Amino acid sequence: TGMLSQGPMTTRPLPAGPENPLEGPQMQGRQTVHYAVRLGDGDPYAFVDDAFTPLQVATGAGEGTVPGHGQMLSVVGAQVSALYRDGGALHVRVFNPTDEPTTVMVEGHRGWRVDLRGRPVEPFEGTVELAPHQIATLQLSDG
Repeated sequence: TGMLSQGPMTTRPLPAGPENPLEGPQMQGRQTVHYAVRLGDGDPYAFVDDAFTPLQVATGAGEGTVPGHGQMLSVVGAQVSALYRDGGALHVRVFNPTDEPTTVMVEGHRGWRVDLRGRPVEPFEGTVELAPHQIATLQLSDG
């Protein structure tokens, strides 16, 4: 369009904003888009993970106190949509994509269910109940 806003308009007497010319508002130039196509049935969340989660490989010196095998975090009963650290605490955001209630199990962990601002709502010990299509953020306090 080349303009931030234009007039006259048939639905209003004045333009929606200033009539300023803009350089490149149509995102001209090369654009890169990634997409995947799935045929048949299957878990759409697992498909997205397989298609768009890059495989990260790292080589360590083998020093430290953590066992060389096993897993430090297991989340069963819901989909994990985010895993991040905030102020040193590990946060796990989970959601229930089904029409049935579910029990989310975070084995060996306890902490707080927090709101969207990270404020504690209620404590949990290893499990959290989720209603159908509900989202929850869990702040883990130990492992």
